[in-house]
Amino acid sequence: MADTNKELKRLKEYIRDLAIKYPLVSYSMVLSFILLLFFMLLKSYDTRMLALETKWILISALPVFIALLIGGYIKSFKGFGVEIETKTINSSLGRTEVSAVSVKSSNLSLVVLEGFQKTYVGDNFLISWPADTWDMSINVNQDFPALQNFVNSDTRKIPILIRRIDFQGLHQPNVNVMVELVGDITIDDYMNLTLQQAQANGLQIIFKNTDEDTQAGFIEYKSLNEDMPYLWFARIALMTGRAYVVTATVNPSGVNEGLLGQALIELKSIVNSFRFIK
Repeated sequence: MADTNKELKRLKEYIRDLAIKYPLVSYSMVLSFILLLFFMLLKSYDTRMLALETKWILISALPVFIALLIGGYIKSFKGFGVEIETKTINSSLGRTEVSAVSVKSSNLSLVVLEGFQKTYVGDNFLISWPADTWDMSINVNQDFPALQNFVNSDTRKIPILIRRIDFQGLHQPNVNVMVELVGDITIDDYMNLTLQQAQANGLQIIFKNTDEDTQAGFIEYKSLNEDMPYLWFARIALMTGRAYVVTATVNPSGVNEGLLGQALIELKSIVNSFRFIK
C-alpha cells in the first residue's frame, strides 16, 4: 500500500510538472475531456445508441491536435476544415515553426482558445499569448517611444507588442509583429536583406532557415555586447506583397534560471501561434 501511495504521489508530481512546462497542451487536454463528456451526456438521452460516433470523439480531441501543432510537437494536421502542415527547426527556443500557416476565417473558433489564452486578430493574422503572465499593447508608438523612429513609416508598422509582465526593465521578454510593404520579393531576398542589416548592426547570426514553398523563414541572432546579451528570434512570412516579421526578444543575463526557462517556453508558444487569416 505504501508503494502504491508513493507511485501515485510521483504520478501527481509528474502531471503537475507537465502542466507547468506545457500549459497550452494541458489546457487543451482538459478542454477535450470536457467536450467528450458533453457529447456523452448528449448521447445518454438517446437510448437507441449506446456508443458515440467516431466523428464526435475526433472533434473532442481537436483542441489537443491544435495545441500540439502550435507548440511545435507535431508537423501537420488535416481535418474538419483545417489543414496545417509546417516545417520546423530546433532553435534555442525549442521546436520552432518556419513555414507560413493559414487558417480560414470561418475556422477561427477552432484555433482561438479564449480564457486559456488571449488572442489578437487583425491585419490579416492572429497571434496568441498566455492570459495570466503576459499583456499586450496595440498603441506601440505611444507606449514605446523608443520604437517610434522604427515604426513611423508609410511602409512599416508594428500593430502589436506582447510582453511578459513579471520581468522588469531591460530583462522583459517580448514579442512584436511588424508588417512591412515589400512588393514583389522572394523570401530568400528578404532574408538576405534582413541578415545584412543585422550584421551591419553588429549582431551575430546563429542560424537561418527558409521554407520556399510557403515563402517563409526563421532567423536566430544575438548581441555581441556582453553587458546586454540579447537574443532575437525572427519568424518571417510573405503574403500579398507584405512581410510579416514576428520577433521574440529576451535578455538572459541576471534572470532566475527557472523563470527564464518558463519564459522561453512561452516565447516559443507565442511565436508558433502566428497564423495568416484567409
